[in-house]
Amino acid sequence: MLVDDVHVVTDAQDTLACARWFGRWHDLDRGRITVRLAPPATRRSVARDILRSLGKRLTLPESPGQTVHLWPLVEVWLAAEQVRHVFVLRAHLLDDDALERLLTACEAARAAPWLIVAAPAPPAEMMTVLDQVLLNPWGDSDLRSRIRTFEQTAADEGTPPKRRRVEEPRPWPLLPDDEFWSFRLTCDELLSDADFDRVDAEMLVGRMIALEWIERRASQQRSRTDALVVDELHGLLAGVCASAATPGQKLARLRGAQIALFLAGALVHIPANALSVLATNATAALDRRATTLLRGFASTHLAAAGALALASGQPPRHLQALNIDSLSDDVSQISGHGRLYPIPFYARGLIRAHRVTRGHQAAASDPLFRAEQDPAQRISVAALQKMLVRVANATGLALNADLAQYGRGADHWPLEDFVSVELLETGRQR
Repeated sequence: MLVDDVHVVTDAQDTLACARWFGRWHDLDRGRITVRLAPPATRRSVARDILRSLGKRLTLPESPGQTVHLWPLVEVWLAAEQVRHVFVLRAHLLDDDALERLLTACEAARAAPWLIVAAPAPPAEMMTVLDQVLLNPWGDSDLRSRIRTFEQTAADEGTPPKRRRVEEPRPWPLLPDDEFWSFRLTCDELLSDADFDRVDAEMLVGRMIALEWIERRASQQRSRTDALVVDELHGLLAGVCASAATPGQKLARLRGAQIALFLAGALVHIPANALSVLATNATAALDRRATTLLRGFASTHLAAAGALALASGQPPRHLQALNIDSLSDDVSQISGHGRLYPIPFYARGLIRAHRVTRGHQAAASDPLFRAEQDPAQRISVAALQKMLVRVANATGLALNADLAQYGRGADHWPLEDFVSVELLETGRQR
C-alpha cells in the first residue's frame, strides 16, 4: 500500500471534546472530512458512513441500495472531491475487513487516514491489520515508523479551524449605472464598507474569469478573426452572467470582466439598464447552497447534470450535445453551444466525479451523458430532461428543464442586442 502516513490518535476517555475537535476539521472545500462511525462498523456500514460524511443523502433518487457494493463509489467521490485527510472517529469499532477496505480507499484517493481510537492504546488487532496492509513489496522491516501514534489531550498544539459562519443572504445594494472605468470608484463613494467589499469581490470574480479565458485563448494561439473574437466575447459574458444569482451580482461581475478585456484590447460596452432583460430568468445560480443540495446525490450523473444545468442555464437539448472534451482539463469551465461557462471551484467535484465514472478509456469526442439502455449511444434529450426534473424535484432548485424553453440557454444571448464590442487594434466596432 502506498499511503504515506497512517495517523492513530488515542482518546482514552472517549471525550466529547475530542469528537468536537476533529469535527471542526471537516471541510470539503479544503479536502478534509470527518467520519462518524455507526456501530457495528462493518465493511458495508463504513462505506455508507463515508458517503454521508461526503454530503450524500442516501434517500435521494438513484442512491445505492443496501446490497450494492459501495466502495468503488466511495473511491470515486473521495477522488472527485480531492479529499486529502479522512478523520475517522471511534475507529476502534472497525472490524478487520472494514479497516482494510478503508485504507485501500484512502490509498486510491491519495488521502491520509486518521484513526481516532477511544482507548489508552491502539487495539492489537488494529496494529496487526496495519502491519499486514502496509507491508510493501520490498519487505520493510520498520513498518511502524510509518504509523504515527499520539495521544489526544487538551494541551495539544495546534488549533482546529473555526467553523465558517453562515450568514443570511442580504439584499444587494442599489448599484450605480457608471461604465466600468468609474464603476468601482463610484461604488466606493456611495456604498457602505460592507457593501463595497461585496461588490469588489464580485468584480474580482468577473475579472479572474475573463483573465482565465484570455490566457487560455492566447496559449492556444488562435488566429484573430474579428467576427470570431466578438462571438467568443459574447459567449464569455454569457458565462459570467450564468453563474451569478442577482442582477447586482451580474453587473459587478460584468464590470470586472470588462476591465480585464479592456486591458487585453477589447472595449466592451454594457449598459447597466440592459440587465433587466436577465431578471426574468428563473434558473437558480450554482452557489454554495445549490452545490450542497446537489452534493446529496450519490449518483454521479444526476449531480453532474444538475451542476452543469445551473452553471450554464442551458436546456436539455444543449446539455445532451456535450462531449467529454467540452470540459476543460481542470473542470474550471465548460464549453457548450458556442459559449464558455465557468464552474465555481467548490462545485467542480460534482462534475469531476461523473468524468471519472466515464473512465479513462473514453475518447474526447464521446458523449458526456450516455443512454441508460445502450451506453454506446448518446442520451436522448427526453431522457436528460427527465433527469433534470428528478434533480429539481429532489432539491427544489429551479433548473432549465423545459424542452421548449429558451431563456439563458437560447441560441441568442439576451444581452447580445445591448452589448457592443470594439476591438481596439482595428478600431472597427462590432
